[in-house]
Amino acid sequence: MRASGRAYGMVLLFGLLAALWGSACAPRVVRVPVSEEDAQRARLALREGDLAFGRQDYYAALIRYLEGSKYNPNDEVIANRLGIAYAKLGFYDRAEKALRRAVQLDPEFAHGYNNLGSIYFLKDKLGRAERHLKKAIRLDGREPSFYINLGNLYLEKNQVPRAMEQWARALELDPLALSGGSAVSLSRGGRTTPGERAFALARLYAREGNRELALRHLRQAVALGFSDADAIRGEPDLEPLRGDPRFAEFLGNLDMLIRLQDGGDIEAGPR
Repeated sequence: MRASGRAYGMVLLFGLLAALWGSACAPRVVRVPVSEEDAQRARLALREGDLAFGRQDYYAALIRYLEGSKYNPNDEVIANRLGIAYAKLGFYDRAEKALRRAVQLDPEFAHGYNNLGSIYFLKDKLGRAERHLKKAIRLDGREPSFYINLGNLYLEKNQVPRAMEQWARALELDPLALSGGSAVSLSRGGRTTPGERAFALARLYAREGNRELALRHLRQAVALGFSDADAIRGEPDLEPLRGDPRFAEFLGNLDMLIRLQDGGDIEAGPR
């Protein structure tokens, strides 16, 4: 039961979030005596909070997690959930405090470190974010979302090769880790735009030989505002797409879109 509870702790700050951190060498906290009755009340509040969170009723979830934390302040899973709920509501300082307590209660809590790292990312503390995300990976190197989050952080720092390296590791663990609703992303409105991230993912998939997903992410990049045709045409990572007629069609459509955005005319074909 506890293992599944921790797995829930992936923040999609989503997108996403899940997926919020503290000090990489967090000291242990003093535990307080908790009666079995209070422990049961805390578990009930945790379950009710999870139900509210699943409905995206984050205020209701926060109230239940606060109640659970009051009954059992020694439970790192409840502290972790509390931090996630605070983060979903935009209370990043309170989220950081709750998540720091989670990893202090259990210094081996990999998902807690991942979540705390995500909070530092959102607060533009990229050095701390990187340290905590790396610690999450050291504690549990089998979780794809940790590599995705670290890759997103490197992309934010304009370290594209390092970002792609981390995403490739995520794909080794789960070929679907970066696609669809399972993708974990961090977003703080910083230098990296969603379109730039989609373009980087297209490059990665092309290098991996997955032309379908590469083309999908190229289309997504353009839809999200990335329209640098010269960068797309000149990108060596996209070489595996050169002979694909769908790529040629994509480039033609992109040129047409750019002409429209520049106020140019589109020549009508024969009727």
